[in-house]
Amino acid sequence: MKRNRGGLAIILFLVLVIGLVFRLIPTTVFNEPYSTDIWPLIKISKKLLDNPGLKIFDDKFFDGYNNRWPGVVLSTTVASIITNLDIYTIYRYLHPIIVITTFSVLVYILLHTFHGNKKYCFIGLLYFLSVPSLIVFTSALLKEVYAYAFLYILLIYALRKWSSL
Repeated sequence: MKRNRGGLAIILFLVLVIGLVFRLIPTTVFNEPYSTDIWPLIKISKKLLDNPGLKIFDDKFFDGYNNRWPGVVLSTTVASIITNLDIYTIYRYLHPIIVITTFSVLVYILLHTFHGNKKYCFIGLLYFLSVPSLIVFTSALLKEVYAYAFLYILLIYALRKWSSL
């Protein structure tokens, strides 16, 4: 049984690496954060790092739009302070790695909630991580992508509640 678990862990790790490589290729090739929508978030994050006393919801200092959903900006700023990495590295590498790893775990749990067969869960996860439109959309940490994790958590919760009725 232990041998089987080790094999499943290796397969899960390989599936995760494949998903990560797909998403990190654009930023690595172009040497820029991948997405035009990410630049206002970078600007706000840099402004917060340079002026920590600013209030995120104050439209005098920010654009009045992207600061209304501060999750990505605040998590990037905190990650930059904790890791001492620059904002670009966090937006290009650290956040996509964290988000895709989180997505993978949550999608696996979601699939396992639907169907208990681990083989099918791995196949479903590999499919999820290799859908071209999702690769492009989740290659950068945007506000919408940040919200996906909450969607998956709510779906898992709802499915488990529904199946227990």
